[in-house]
Formats: sequence, C-alpha cells, structure tokens
Amino acid sequence: MQLTKIDCKTAKVLRSPHLPFFMKVSFVFTTMFCMHLSMWAHTQNTISLVVKKEQLKNVFELIERQSEYRFLYNDNPVFENKKITLKIQEAPVDKIMDQLLEGTGLQYKITANNLITLFFPVADGKSGRPFKIIKGTVKDEKGLPLARVTITVKGTSKGTATDSKGTYTIEANAGDVLEFSNIGYKKVSLTVGEDETINVSMELEMAGLNEIVVIGYGTQRKASLTSAVTTVNTREMTNIPASNLSNLLAGRASGVFVQSPTGIPGKTSSVRIRSASSWNAAPPLFVIDGIVRDQSAFDALDPSQIDNLTILKDAASTAIYGSRASNGVLLVTTKTGKKGKPQVQLSSVLGVHSKPAINFKYMPLLQAADIVNNLYAPDVKYNDFDRQWIAKNNPEGKIYYNEVYQDPFSQKHAINISGGNEDVSYFIGGNYYNEKGFLPQLRYERYNFRGNVVTHLNKDLSVGLNVNVNNGNRRTFWSGLANDEDLSGFYEKLFYLGGGSTPAYVDGKPVNPKWLGGNPIEVMRNGGYSKYNDQQIDALLTAEYKVPFIKGLGLKFIYSQNFNNRFSKKFAKKTTLYDFKADPASKAGVLTNEVTGTVESGLPTTPFVENTNGKTRSYQLNGMITYDKKIAQHSINVLAAYEQAEGYYTYSSINRQNFPFYTADQFPFTSSASADTKATGYEFNMPARISYIGRINYDFAGKYLASVSVREDGSSNFAPAQRWGFFPSASAAWVISNESFFGNLNKKGLVDVMKLRMSVGTTGNDPSFNWLWKELYNASVTSYAVGDPVVNSSILAYNGISNPGYTWETSKAFNAGLDLSFLKHWNITAELWEKKTFDILGKRVLTLPIEFGANFPPENYGKMNAKGLEVELSYVKAKLGKDLEMNVSANVGLATTKVVQIDAPANSLAAENPNGKPLNAMAGYHATGIIRTQNDLNALPGGYTIFGATPELGMMNFEDVSGPDAKPDGKIDNYDKVVLAKYGNTGNTAASYNNDASFASNNAPVSFGLNFNFKYKGLSLDMLWGGLAGYKILYNDPWGRSFPGLVAPTYYEDAWTTDNPGGKAPKIFRSGDPRENGYKVPSTYNIYNGAFVRLKNLQVSYDLGRVLKNGGIKAATVFVNGTNLLIIRGFKYYDPETFSSSSYPVMRNVNMGVNFQF
Repeated sequence: MQLTKIDCKTAKVLRSPHLPFFMKVSFVFTTMFCMHLSMWAHTQNTISLVVKKEQLKNVFELIERQSEYRFLYNDNPVFENKKITLKIQEAPVDKIMDQLLEGTGLQYKITANNLITLFFPVADGKSGRPFKIIKGTVKDEKGLPLARVTITVKGTSKGTATDSKGTYTIEANAGDVLEFSNIGYKKVSLTVGEDETINVSMELEMAGLNEIVVIGYGTQRKASLTSAVTTVNTREMTNIPASNLSNLLAGRASGVFVQSPTGIPGKTSSVRIRSASSWNAAPPLFVIDGIVRDQSAFDALDPSQIDNLTILKDAASTAIYGSRASNGVLLVTTKTGKKGKPQVQLSSVLGVHSKPAINFKYMPLLQAADIVNNLYAPDVKYNDFDRQWIAKNNPEGKIYYNEVYQDPFSQKHAINISGGNEDVSYFIGGNYYNEKGFLPQLRYERYNFRGNVVTHLNKDLSVGLNVNVNNGNRRTFWSGLANDEDLSGFYEKLFYLGGGSTPAYVDGKPVNPKWLGGNPIEVMRNGGYSKYNDQQIDALLTAEYKVPFIKGLGLKFIYSQNFNNRFSKKFAKKTTLYDFKADPASKAGVLTNEVTGTVESGLPTTPFVENTNGKTRSYQLNGMITYDKKIAQHSINVLAAYEQAEGYYTYSSINRQNFPFYTADQFPFTSSASADTKATGYEFNMPARISYIGRINYDFAGKYLASVSVREDGSSNFAPAQRWGFFPSASAAWVISNESFFGNLNKKGLVDVMKLRMSVGTTGNDPSFNWLWKELYNASVTSYAVGDPVVNSSILAYNGISNPGYTWETSKAFNAGLDLSFLKHWNITAELWEKKTFDILGKRVLTLPIEFGANFPPENYGKMNAKGLEVELSYVKAKLGKDLEMNVSANVGLATTKVVQIDAPANSLAAENPNGKPLNAMAGYHATGIIRTQNDLNALPGGYTIFGATPELGMMNFEDVSGPDAKPDGKIDNYDKVVLAKYGNTGNTAASYNNDASFASNNAPVSFGLNFNFKYKGLSLDMLWGGLAGYKILYNDPWGRSFPGLVAPTYYEDAWTTDNPGGKAPKIFRSGDPRENGYKVPSTYNIYNGAFVRLKNLQVSYDLGRVLKNGGIKAATVFVNGTNLLIIRGFKYYDPETFSSSSYPVMRNVNMGVNFQF
C-alpha cells in the first residue's frame, strides 16, 4: 500500500519557466504573421514574366507555377512553334494573355475557378443537337470533394473546373465524352446520356503526389513531405483474421521490425521502429485520433475501422511528440462518415484449417534409445520390450501432444455503416473476433463498437463525437511453471515428459509423471484457469472552427476521456494423479494398468482463487491553431498547439486459499482463516504532462520545401528543476524534378519525381520510473511481531535513495532521404539515418562499503548510438496483357546499435563488456573442431583441460584465448570467451546490467518485406512475404537437458563415435558429465543463422460485382487466404521467429470469407 500520496492532478505543478515568454512570442508571431500574409495576398493578383524565345506552352507552365491560374487547350502546333520573348512586371493576367496570343488566332476565356480556356473560334452549327447543362460533383476515394479538377468535352475546346466544393457545370451534347483529370489522380472518361447529373469518384494514382498523409497534429500532401514517413494500406489487412493489429504489420514498411514470438490466441507481436537506442526498452508511441494510447489500444483496432495508418520514423516527423518519441510513432486515424447515401459494409471470415506452422525437431525415439543404451552399456536402459512399446504406442514421440491436441479455430465478422448530408456525417462500426487454440482452455474473444458523428453547425463550425468500446477476453489454463508470454516451461513438457515410454493416461486415469508441475494434460483440463478481461472505453470530443474573416485560419479543440478496466481471475487446484505398477518385462518403466497408489500434484502448493482489478482513468486536452496560406508560388502552414494529459490508476487484489469442504472457483468455498487471505491494493496519480507545440511548413513552387517544429514538454515524473525538456527539429527538401532544367527528362517520361530530403531533430525517451526524484516510504510486505500482546503488523520501509537529478533520455538524430519516381511505374524511397542517445538511465556499478547500507539510485549517464539504411522499391500498374495487371513492392531496413557508455564490473572480460558492442552482443567460445584423431590429441599441450575435463577423442575443442594473466594458459575456461555474434537471441549484455533482457528476442538488425498483387478481370492474387535477418540463434540442447532423455536435438543423429569418426556432432556423454560442456556451452559450434523469410499472407479473391450489380449490392468479393503457409530458413530445429524452442508455436491458417457493400 502506497502511503505517500503525490498529487500531480492538474497541471499547476507543471508551470514552465519559459511559459510567459513562449506564449507571448508565439501569440505575437502567429498574429503578425497571419496579418502580414493576409495583406500580402492583396498585392499578389499580378504576374511578372521574363522569357526569351520560349515556347508558348512553356510560358503557360511558368504562369501556372507562380499563380493559381491553370490552362486548358487542345494540342496544336502553335503552342510549340510560337516563340515568346517578353519582359513584363506585375501585370494583370488579361494584359499578359493579350500579348501572348497576339497573331495566333487564339482566343481565351477565364472562369471563376481561375481556369483559362484557349480555343480557336469556329462557326456554330457543327450539329443540330441542342446543348445540355451537365452538373455534378467530383470526389476522391474517401468521398471528399475535389477542387480544381479539369473537365473537358473530348475533341472540343469546351472545359471547366470544379470549385472548392467539388461541383461543376458544363455544356455538352448527348453522346459527348466528358474527361475528368487532376494531378495525381486517374483520368476518368464518361459518355453523356439522358441524365443531366454526372457525379464522379476519382482514384489516386499509385504513390500519387496529391495523396494526403497524416502527420503529427495535422495532415500534409505526400509531395510536400520533408521527413521519413511511411503509410500502410490497412485495406490489405481487412480479410486477415488476427487477434491484434500488430501481427499484421510485418513486412509492410521499411524500418519496421515486427516479430510474432508465439501463436497464443490474443498475444501481441513485438513492434520496433528502426532501432532501439537505449537499453531501457520502450515501444513506439501509439497515437490514435490524436490521442496518445498504449499498444493494447492499438492492437484492439480492427483494420476495417482504420482510415489511415502512418509510421513516423525520423526526428523531423517525431520530434513534435517530444519526450516519448525517440522510438518512433505509429499514427492511426479512424474512419468518419462521408456525405451521401448510407453505405453498409459487411465482412465475414472463417478459419477452415489451422495447424502449428513449425514444431521443434528432435531425433526419432528409437534412435535416441540406441544412443542411451550405448552410453550406459553394459546396462540396458531400453530393451526390446520397451522398443516395441515405443514403436507401437509412441512412434513419433508425440504421445502427450496427440492426447491433448484439439482442432483450433478462428472467425471474424465486421459491419460498418456510414453516410451523411450537408449537416451531419456518421460512421458506425462493430466487429467480433474469436479464436481457439489447439490446447485446452486456450481461447481469445474480442468485440468492438465505434461510433463517429460529426455535425456541421454552420459552414465554418463543426463538432464531433467519437466513441469506442472494446472488450477483450483471454483464457488459458493455470500453471505455476508456465511463462504467460509464450507458455514456455510448460508447452515443451508435452514432448519430453514421460521419457517417451509413459503415456499421459492409463484407463482414463492421469499418470503421475514425477514432475513438480504434475501431469501437464490433467493440469490443462482440470487444474484451474487464468482469465483476463480488458475493457477499454474511449470518448473523443472535437470542435473545429474556420475563422471566416481570416481565410486559412482554423481553430481545433480535442478532449478525450479514456477508461481502461483490466480484470483477471485465477483459479488453481491440485489434481489427483495415479501411480501404476511397472511391467516387469520393461527396463524403461513401461506401465501396467495396476494402480499402486495416488498422489496430489505438487503445484499449486496451496489451492487458491484470486481476483485482481486494475483501473485507469485518463484524459488528454488539445487546443490547436492552424493557418494555411498560398500566395503565388508560396505555400505556408503554421501550427501552434497546447496539450495537457494526466490520469489516475487504482489496483486491488485478493487471494483466498484452501477449500475446506468443496473446491470451486468462488470465494465462499475458500477457508475463512485470516492466514489464508491475502489482499493488497494501491492507487496513484499517473504522470501529469503539459506541452507547448509549434510548427511551420513552407513550400515554394513545389520545389523548395522546409519544416521547423518545436515542442516543450513538462512531466511530473521529474523534480521541478528537471521537469521541462525542449525538443526542436528542422527538415528541408528539394524537388529537383520541378526545376526548369529537369524538363526534358519529365517530357520524355524518364523521371517523374526526384526529391532530396534532409532532417535533424531531438527527441526524448521517458522511461516512466515514477518518483525516483522523491523520497518515499512504503508499507513493508513483511510482517513483524510488535506490541504487548504481540501481534503481526506491517511497518514502513524506506524506498531507497532518491535522485533529484533524474531526467529525460535524449536522442539527437539525422536523416537523409531520396524519393524517386521514374518510367511511369517505378518508385524508390531511400533513407540514411543516425541517432545518438545520451543521459540514458542506468544503475551504476560502484564499490560501496557494507556499512553504507543502501544502493545508489539510477542515474542518467549512459550513451548509445544507432544508425541504419532503408529502401522501398515498387513497380506499379504494370500491364502484362490486355486484362492482366501487376503491382510489386519491396522494402528492406537495416538498423544497428552500439553501446558507447555503460558501467561494467571492473573484472569483466573483454567479450562480456558491453561498451563498444551492439546492444545484443552474445559472448561464448570459439570452437576449433572435434578432436578426431590421436594426432589431434597428441598435439595438445601437457595438462590441457577443457572445462576441467581431460581431452579425449570425440570431444569438442576450443580456442585458448586468454587466462588470468591475459594470455593463453593451456586450458579452456571462462577466460576464453569471445564475441560470438553482434546480434544474438540471448546474452543481451547491456540490458543484463540493468536487469532487463526484453530485447533478447526482438533484436534482428535487418527486416524486409515483398508484396505482390496480380489482377485479371475480376480475379486478384495477393502475396506478402516478410522476414528478419542478421542475427544468430543459440541452440545448445533444449530445456537445459541431455541424455538419458529420449527427446534430443536432431544434430545428435550424426555424433562422433569410433564407428563414425567423421560425425558432425561431438561425442555424446552422460548427463552431468563435465565433458558434455563441449557441446552445451555457447560457442560457434551451436549458434545458427536466424534469418528467415515467411509467406505471411496469400490471398485469392474474386469480384462478384458484375454478377450481383443488379441485386442492390454495390460491391461483393469472395476470397480464400492463408497465413504463415511457408517459411524459408537455414535454422531447422524450431521456428526462428518465436522466443525459443519451448514457445507455443506460430500457427498456419487457411480462411474463407466474403465482403459485401450495400
């Protein structure tokens, strides 16, 4: 129970020392800037030109670049043959047009949308058909109106353009063809019929420059980006049933490392953006609809409800999130309603096949029995009777596994309804997911509801309410020896427990396997359970106001309330196990069906039922001012924002033990003795935060781009003197392809876009170790006898020495990027980055006298560096035939680390000292090979030992690197360790000094993905590959065991013997023999390349729209997909993506589903 209450409620404690100056300067700057731009705009209705012998069409392009005018004309030689020489300053456009067209016979017309239509006058009467007035609206794929779309009547000079609301009017005859075109969108051609209203929806070209990308606190055109930002197409994820969103990210973006360490229903994947640059593991920052959330909220999202998913990778894009953005940011925008008739989208996916993708490999049991018999000769451990029993009853060594295996299953269903009118738009969605594992009681269920309503009170003011309710339930069996993350410590018992010759049940009675945990199958079925319920309720209120008297000025208000309720219940009871008489014909202890006694399982030590409750209530408040202005060729966007957040957490737990009369999962059946009841609880205010944010984006003629942002963060995590952090960034880009000298390459279609980017910035990492700066006292968990009469009572315990200097971890990062589109189909994005982190929090390794009586608190002293490279390549809209289209994209990311400064013990070996090495360096021994011949043995120096054992034929030998005197000493021991791998799955040396090994299974420096899409008429094939590389796996005998067990790695199949002197594995020794260290210690002999590439998803779908289009169905698709169908790997013993050989495996699934839109 926390006795010291530290109240950080309200932001009063977070008064920035820079606040008055910051706010005054920001206000004055923003106001003056807006007024200046507004006044400047009134002087920019004129155009200046200086050209010499320039083609007429090129002059039109120059006018378009420095004004809002656009030209519409049909091809004619005059536009290339007419050469213009002109020098004119600040002239109105009509005066310039008169001079340009003099002597050409051309006439022009300027519409209200700044569209200049050029034409040659012709006599009327082309046809006797009367003109029709065609009206309509043009929208994008999301239903938003598109302004400045050009509409022409094909073969004529007639044309117009859409206004800011996307509407247009044009004269045309029935049978005329209207052509709709806009930069970055696919051209649309429609024939005029009887209908006088023609509405159009335009699709973005692949990697279209007008694509809107969500960035921190706003949006930006893709063409205007100056930082490293990647968007993920969530529509590709909609048909894949997954218990959480993180599992679907693998292979979809460069620089994003995703690992699925287990296939347990409801368990998430590890997500890392670029590389960790601190040994204090921190996930990326998750921001949903502008609100900072955690990974559990992100994982609860269904792809069908996501409108945009953006990944911010460099400091220029992440610095605006300041103190928690050092490890990247994942931004999610959920769907909103669009103006139009109600649309209903319905999807349903059912799993039709599911099996473990890979189970670990071990040698055949009968072959292992031969090895064991040879080891213990002349004793016989497995005789002919045993061998016959194994061959008949357990030939694959899966007697336990097969007994407990049940068919897994998954399903997902979703329905979304959206629509709106001029006043109100709405989106309502719900989804349900259910998955059952292949072991008893393993299941996960989630249902979600989201409602998003926006009301336009007038043309300038709108308010919105976005409500989300998510409920997730996960259940598993209880086991005191199972790791909850992947069931390791328990799952592997299904393979080796019982020695291969003992079944799990005899005549339906559970066999006692002589293991503390009991009979694992009986525990799964009847030993209790663990249930977890996670309920999230979010309410987001927004208000937006477009200031009518200052064009481009907008105000936005966001307020979010978030409630997380997490409840768990655990029930554990002993199981009754049976001892059976061994068959006298058996040497291995094959059982008869004669019961000799019963015993209760060792765990749980005491039966119990336990409930825990954790509740979080938090809010976030944002106020933002934005100003957008385009003046001639200058485009400017200004943002100023304020953010405030805090929360409150309560926790309670009650554990009741023993069941005197009847065992049931209810408290009334437990013992009423006070000693059998344990209860605890606490509550505290979560860290309060206040932030001041500013950003300016600048664009000149689409050629020169720049962005500057600042953020000042205050957090109650730190002492007042250390409470505030400042996080600036700057970035710039040069769009070379928009330069006039680049025109020939553009005209020839060689290079469409070439942009160079560069950014620098500072971000922070807040480890959230609360109240390290303040001295605290807690109620001791240990009771002491005090008073007279004596009673057990708790006392206050000192929480340790405080550190008032505790502060942020800070990263300074640099990024250089290239965006290149060429030959109309090819796109390349490349990033080169470096990040340096300092003030990393860590424990000091210091020698203190015993009399000191305490440990020093953690300090901000550590340093780490990280750097990397990312490349994305795509080939889109490739026509392989009349109806066959192909799209291919690939990405690869490299991220390396280097520990610069961390305390290491004074006597640490060079190989184990983390300084100067990657974060996940792995130490061990350099194996020089098996001692195969007598000559090899004779060549060893006198007195030579290998881990204390005298060398002999068949043993593995190692390099004698050093000794106590820092030179080879004629024996192999701890002094001979070397660095085995820069990146390994164990041995996170830097983190181990801080009792943190969380990086151990998510440390690959290379990630990659490959995405294929083929379309043929209504048929579509999609394929996604993803993988990790550059790291090593240590595999040196599973579960720390060795013979005489029958379950052993397959590499023992080819072990050295006198009859097999060329065996790849060393000679095998009995368990406990020091000579077995030759193949059990970490060494170059037993580390393997962990690289793999996995077929993450394969889908075949067919568009039924043509068949059902007259049945009221707008769109319909039927599909079959599979996940984890294939893996290509060098490491064969178990799935290299999982935590270990003992992890519950990743699943291979086949699903069928349908999507409908009404």
